[in-house]
Amino acid sequence: MTKTTSRTDGLEKQLEKMYASHNASKKFTHALEIRLKDRVEEEIRRRNRPWLLKPSSLALTGVLLALLIAFFVVGPEKVYAEVRNLLGYIPGVGLVDTSNPIRVLSEPVEQTRNGVTITVTSAVLTADRTHIEYRIFGVPRSAYPDNENVMGCMQQEFIVLPDGTRLERTSDYPPIPADVNEAYLVIPCIGNTLPGTVPEGWILPLKFKPAPEGYAVLPVIEVSPSPFATVVSGTSTPDADNALSVTKVIETDNGYILIGRFAPSVEEGDWVQSTGNAQIVDAAGKDVPYSMQYDVLPGENIGGGGYEWAYKFNNSGVSYPITITFKGFKLIQADPSATAVIEFDTGPDPQPGQEWQVDQQVMLAGHTLTLKTISADARQGYSFNFEVDPQVYSVGVTIEGFDAVGGGGGGNLMGGGRFHVSLAYDSLPAGKLKLVLSNLTLVSDPITWQTNWAPEDMGLTPPAVSGLPEGVCADASTIVGLPAIPSNLTGKVLMYEQLENSDKWGLVLYNLDGSGKAVLAEEANWADVSRDGTKVVYSAPGGFQVYDLATGQVTALTNVDGYNPRWSPDGSQVAYIGGAAAGVYIVDVTTGKTRQVSSAGYESVIGWSPDGAVLYIAIPAAGGAAWQVRTVDLVSGENEVKFLIEDGSYKALNAALSPDGQWIAYRGRDNASVHLIKTDGSGARLLVDSVGVGTSGIAWTASGWPALTVMTDDSGNVKLLLVDPATCSAYVLPNFKGVLQGIVMP
Repeated sequence: MTKTTSRTDGLEKQLEKMYASHNASKKFTHALEIRLKDRVEEEIRRRNRPWLLKPSSLALTGVLLALLIAFFVVGPEKVYAEVRNLLGYIPGVGLVDTSNPIRVLSEPVEQTRNGVTITVTSAVLTADRTHIEYRIFGVPRSAYPDNENVMGCMQQEFIVLPDGTRLERTSDYPPIPADVNEAYLVIPCIGNTLPGTVPEGWILPLKFKPAPEGYAVLPVIEVSPSPFATVVSGTSTPDADNALSVTKVIETDNGYILIGRFAPSVEEGDWVQSTGNAQIVDAAGKDVPYSMQYDVLPGENIGGGGYEWAYKFNNSGVSYPITITFKGFKLIQADPSATAVIEFDTGPDPQPGQEWQVDQQVMLAGHTLTLKTISADARQGYSFNFEVDPQVYSVGVTIEGFDAVGGGGGGNLMGGGRFHVSLAYDSLPAGKLKLVLSNLTLVSDPITWQTNWAPEDMGLTPPAVSGLPEGVCADASTIVGLPAIPSNLTGKVLMYEQLENSDKWGLVLYNLDGSGKAVLAEEANWADVSRDGTKVVYSAPGGFQVYDLATGQVTALTNVDGYNPRWSPDGSQVAYIGGAAAGVYIVDVTTGKTRQVSSAGYESVIGWSPDGAVLYIAIPAAGGAAWQVRTVDLVSGENEVKFLIEDGSYKALNAALSPDGQWIAYRGRDNASVHLIKTDGSGARLLVDSVGVGTSGIAWTASGWPALTVMTDDSGNVKLLLVDPATCSAYVLPNFKGVLQGIVMP
């Protein structure tokens, strides 16, 4: 125990005396004790003063003891309201210290130079940090490297105060003094752009003001690790190790955000690999859908495969306590010093695509490995395919005398006795080569970690939730009760999924009820179904291909490669993103002729207007999460900025245009919701709210119903949700896996 901690002994005695005379929940009192003691220690560290000699520290003790006395006078709920005011949560910003008044940006600041626009949209100044949001539009794709070995600008932006003080950014900027209400944001260069391609040396003057009355700051309750945390391995249940715990709780208007730690116990050099998403189940055994809360992460770096997590869920229909479950394995180093050698001869001129049947067996760290085959690939490298003991997960491979510039591979955590390693080089090694095998890694039996949580243990009353907000057709609490699609509705569903009895993924066509399964293409993805439902275009290893659903004929689009294809309404053309995000192109599927219609960089194709004359695209902001919706007039070539989507996903917008050209459906910021907005930027609406652990694969039926993939758990199971925006009727198509690519339905 450190000296700092021992200085709280007097506070501990005061706590014990009060607990002895009051009937308080043990969980509540322990959580309160931890929070108050931590707060004392934080203050000691911040002030860096001896504990017993400073009147300010004595005053702090008095304040905390007064708070404890208030606990027994006014009751736990009111006291917790005071405790949680010490730490706040601002949506989109994260966890903040609220001990000083919060300030915000007085007004947005914007500069445009040579077609590039930088807009500082917001700033939040708290006692512990400065959070600034800005976005950049107008950077062409040509400004970025087209080779992963080339690095663009890596200079970090910074803040300069009026007295010349420079504040460097880590995850956020340091706090700006309370008496400073002006500063400059300096952006030396736009991230990852090549020198001289876009303007550099941006200086944006910022002014700050007090946050307006009613500014949204949600209180945060800090709690101690749950005594119910357990680790389960096989059929035995060892003593609780607190590997999984809830550490903070944020109460929202319709539920909670739980923040916690996964800190598994491992030996030095070993690692825990969690598999899939966490599962939350309520006291009745019902799954509780949730979404990741990214604005409070990343947090503390926890070794051994641990991490901090944050999940947001709707309280509606949930019975407590809930059980949070993580699943995974331990990866164990068998003998870090053990090595083995295999020699093979490629011949003087190995070629990509060439394969060698080796079938050579060696012993490494007490385990048998058989190198089955070696194949050369187009990346100037080799792939090594092994058969191993079932408990072997992976092994390190090097070619003696050659330094790899990249690589990958791995085994199957569920066993299977196979794994592969791939290595890439500047030039393909040739001749008599010596493979050195090392670092053999074993995989343990499956492990399950669990912890329980209930609001009542903390003196909280779950917020009352009644019905869905206006315009919302489904959420986490209602999706479980949605009916199956009526039998009179027929059609086809195209999925991208892992193929049965294979490590490969591909495109699979189903009837709406899941019957009639037909594999269209292996190792193919990024697909779209034509408006008349007769053709599928998809990205394959050799480029785009067109599959005729009536005849099964496959036609390759010569020298056309990329992703995110979208059919034109008449099925004669396909818009797509060129390889390496090199702009938006259109190809005529009959002639194979292509033309580029946008070079903004990292765009995505939303869809075509009903007459095929206009293409809608979305462009992500550099340095922010906004998406700029543009139209391209395919006759004049004119680009027009229509509006911004500011609540879309950081990862991928997955935007899709309705067949009548009136609506855009897109994935929300939490990656688990879907929004609608009209193509003129009006009528924004939340369609489905946090319906699972994630959503993806948005497509429209011919009649204007959005369909979307809802990921329901960590095992790859999904539900296809079909929604009528006009009536809010919603249906589910269960028992699918993978990601929706297209739907054919009247």
